[in-house]
Amino acid sequence: MARTQQAPAVPPSASLPSQNDMRLQGIFAEVSKWRDEIRDWRKLSVEETAKDFQRGEPPPAPKTPRLYSTHLRRQSHSVVRQREGLIQAVAVGTLQAGQDGSYWSPSYEAPSRRQIDVRAPLSMAWSRTSSAPQQEPRPSPELIVSHDQDVFQLSRAFPGKRCGLVCFATGPPSFRDLRESQLFFRTTYLYALEEMPRQIHREVQDVLGQGSLIYTAPVTVLRGELQAGAPWLEEPVEIEVLTAGIQRTPQGDVHEQYARLTEKADVARMLDDLFVCAAEKGIEVLLLPPFVGGSCGCFHPPADAGEVLRKAALTSSMQTVVVAPMLVGVLPGWASFSDAVLRGRPPIPRLPPIPLHLSPYFGCYLGKKKPDFTVFTLGKAGQANALAAAAKRSASAKQEPSP
Repeated sequence: MARTQQAPAVPPSASLPSQNDMRLQGIFAEVSKWRDEIRDWRKLSVEETAKDFQRGEPPPAPKTPRLYSTHLRRQSHSVVRQREGLIQAVAVGTLQAGQDGSYWSPSYEAPSRRQIDVRAPLSMAWSRTSSAPQQEPRPSPELIVSHDQDVFQLSRAFPGKRCGLVCFATGPPSFRDLRESQLFFRTTYLYALEEMPRQIHREVQDVLGQGSLIYTAPVTVLRGELQAGAPWLEEPVEIEVLTAGIQRTPQGDVHEQYARLTEKADVARMLDDLFVCAAEKGIEVLLLPPFVGGSCGCFHPPADAGEVLRKAALTSSMQTVVVAPMLVGVLPGWASFSDAVLRGRPPIPRLPPIPLHLSPYFGCYLGKKKPDFTVFTLGKAGQANALAAAAKRSASAKQEPSP
């Protein structure tokens, strides 16, 4: 029997410390020590969690202009640590739900609570082999880009279809950023991540470092947004997760394109492997988060990344490909990335060369004797032609009558 299912020595209402005390401590729970936790964090109050989240939100921007922009100041360390502790507390409750295989919906405190069972996820490594069967040609998939719904909300929009979600792994799980931690505290993927080394008999970073993928199913979406207190869903949704390793910050240029062709080729090959793996597993709808602007911890050039994703999706055998953020909100580079996915990236503007008379190296001689630049830029034949032209100009100038 799991430790969190043991009968507590105190009444259930006192099995958790007061959230005021936890706020003063600055930390709620530690994910790294969740197996040693004897308190049942599934019983965390949804209402109090929502209040704690709103308490840590920065103040809104003032409607009237002010001399000092105090609303743009960075949050204090205590507020950031409190937010991280709140996310970890919710994540520990999700881990315990995955370990025990059940939770109470909509919350433990609700009089009409109902116990819901959760299936344990199973992971396996996948890599493309040279003898893999060729995919049957199919019409191009439907490309959907959502601006006002996240991937977890869209996973419920395709009833009766198998939905897969792509997880771009750039390092260990992070709970400092709310956008990056969505997959870990809202689904059982974090519990699957804890069990991956035992199930695939290898370290996760070794598998992803060799260019392989990790297929995990079923992963249950069982919690709502943290703004609402991370409520437990009455109707959880099971999805399948494909984990792929990706470079965090490739080199880009001013035109939002990859500066190194090898890095662009690695991204294209990884996306092709994702679509092939999804087709082999029978996934019908593939959900992909953006990997630009800090989403998933990645900072890829938006326009070129969207173009690469578009080409890989249109050549795949999927039925539907959906691109949506992990968390709806402001994301740098999202506009150009989503536009490139839907319509392709616009052509790169090619500016004409600067005329010689507008060059700063030529304009500095205004009012002075201007040197003949052709002498320095042309060869011997060009120099002879330039000297002949200069002599012809001087001869014609002498022949002209003086005013």
